[in-house]
Amino acid sequence: NMGKTGLKNRLTQQGVSNYYDLLLNQETGRYVYRILAVKTILESPLTYGFSLDEGDYYTLPNYQTLTIDSAITDLVLFSKELNMTYSELKALNPWLRDTSLPNNGKSYTIKVLN
Repeated sequence: NMGKTGLKNRLTQQGVSNYYDLLLNQETGRYVYRILAVKTILESPLTYGFSLDEGDYYTLPNYQTLTIDSAITDLVLFSKELNMTYSELKALNPWLRDTSLPNNGKSYTIKVLN
């Protein structure tokens, strides 16, 4: 959660060359270990007591795509006009970083609920 630069700075400050030798705050210090635990479980879920049925997996909602070639000044209003929430719009389009979409001469493909 400190970013690449923050991690590099900590390595330099503490005079070590790898993550495992760093002294970090509790949240950041457990980060890599949690990823390794998830990776290990996903590689062999039955070994660790995880049995998933087809219905347990996440599925995307039905959506269609729109090509947008003009600015959208208010994505909240835009989503309401499409009978969806801003949260749903962002879930389908995580690349949208702001509450508007400026147009700089490009076309964008946006996923929207059916």
